Amino acid sequence: MARDTNERRALSSLFSVDAWTVKADEDGRTSLCVDVTFSVAKMGGDGKAPVSFVLRLRRAEIVVIMPVMGEYVVDPQTVARLLPGKKKVERSYKMSREGAVEAGLSIGAKGVSGKMGAEGKVSASESVEVSSERLIRDILSKHGKTHDGHYAWELVPSKSDSVLEGPAWDATEEPRFGMVDKRSAKRKADDARNQIPPVIKVQVRCRREDLDIDDIRVADEEKQIWLSQRKQQDKRLAAAESYIRNALIEVGLMPPDLSGDYVELVLADCLVSRP
Repeated sequence: MARDTNERRALSSLFSVDAWTVKADEDGRTSLCVDVTFSVAKMGGDGKAPVSFVLRLRRAEIVVIMPVMGEYVVDPQTVARLLPGKKKVERSYKMSREGAVEAGLSIGAKGVSGKMGAEGKVSASESVEVSSERLIRDILSKHGKTHDGHYAWELVPSKSDSVLEGPAWDATEEPRFGMVDKRSAKRKADDARNQIPPVIKVQVRCRREDLDIDDIRVADEEKQIWLSQRKQQDKRLAAAESYIRNALIEVGLMPPDLSGDYVELVLADCLVSRP
């Protein structure tokens, strides 16, 4: 299992992400595992930040970017497309009895004779009772591809009025896909010698509208001159957005202007090498 990663991640209290590969199976496929867990974050609570607030994610997207030279080819049959709940089926059998009564009359030389009897017939009929148990997930996943063709999984809470909290899936039991190494023997040897293996990138993305910012408190608000011309609520929201933007810049994830609801943010950029 290879776990060499080079991670750039902002807002570390909001989520954690890790990615690794599992060595090839008997069919020659290497599996990519991605572990991502979300939390409700309290930002700027150290007393040094000019603003503090509670941050949640309403939605996120996990994107896997494969090496551009096509060194690895994803087996489409192994892509995690659905996350069905685990089902447990129990069977029970019942036996039922069916009775039949026969009666008859006969006329013979000695006159009329009668015979009436009852004969019980037993037949078995099978009744099957089926019960199932389904695993309820707090986070639902939908597979798709980005506009530029990268594999992606959209994550939303199972309850429409909720936010992302907890693990997205079981990283070990539910790898994202299997891939086949298409490099020649010479290329593998060259990559090993030069220590430049193909790199897979895993990103966590969201849109501005997916950021749920609440309970904003600005320290020394009257001293924040750049906020003085804004309405009270706008002041606080602008301060929180500035905090998020600076956090992204600090780790090299250059964010766009956060004033638009549909702008896309990259919250984490995790490199996985040496499959």
